[in-house]
Amino acid sequence: MSKLITYPLAFGVTAVSSYFLFTWNQISTIPRSQISVSRSTPETFRTSRSNASIINPNAYPANNSSRSITLRVERDLSDEVLLARFVKGFFGGYVFAPESIVLRAMNKDMVKYSALQNTPVKTDIWHHSLLSSITPPQSDSLLFGAFRVIDYHIECSGPSDVVHDKSTSTDNHHESHSYIDFAFGREDGRLAGMHRFSIIRHAADEEGKVTIEFSDTALNPRAQRPLESKLFMSFHMVYAMCLFRDGVRSVKDA
Repeated sequence: MSKLITYPLAFGVTAVSSYFLFTWNQISTIPRSQISVSRSTPETFRTSRSNASIINPNAYPANNSSRSITLRVERDLSDEVLLARFVKGFFGGYVFAPESIVLRAMNKDMVKYSALQNTPVKTDIWHHSLLSSITPPQSDSLLFGAFRVIDYHIECSGPSDVVHDKSTSTDNHHESHSYIDFAFGREDGRLAGMHRFSIIRHAADEEGKVTIEFSDTALNPRAQRPLESKLFMSFHMVYAMCLFRDGVRSVKDA
């Protein structure tokens, strides 16, 4: 009897340890020291239609965070391709794999907002193989039943679309900003929120560099106070960082 318990337990411990070791080796190619982290979100995120009209129309207190990294990419890659690669790495990488298995087993549409009730889901994506490395999921796509695309904007198709002639602009820091927004949770539950993945290009930079940013917000839509669980927020910050690094790895390695 002891062997019947010991062998499966040993196998389970080995499998879990191997998964964590392999996953860490993958994301460690993106140095943590190169990533900027903040417990706030950009103004463009807070005032966006996605956040202000769909996720948090009552302007309840929320837990916010963002992380970003600037890196050099191939100059002919469009924002659309970069976003597609990041999304595929984020939702199709090793870090998200356990969550995707659980969500597929649940097989439910868990995103519910009144602002979306008259707009049907156009595409259900239940496996990472259905995520393209060229085109991000389109508006009203639902990933794993838990993440719905609610906005999608491509400002430039590549570096040539960014304004480089400073003599025609009073803003020497002009930048282009492409993004995709994912809603999660439900307004009649205890957790609502969204993720925004952004590609930012700066006009002054001619070295093929872009900034990849992941901003998020989470709130209790039924209470006028922030989420109170410190354990939840601590876990979120670690998990979000790992997911971000997996997404960036996908951009660099593809």
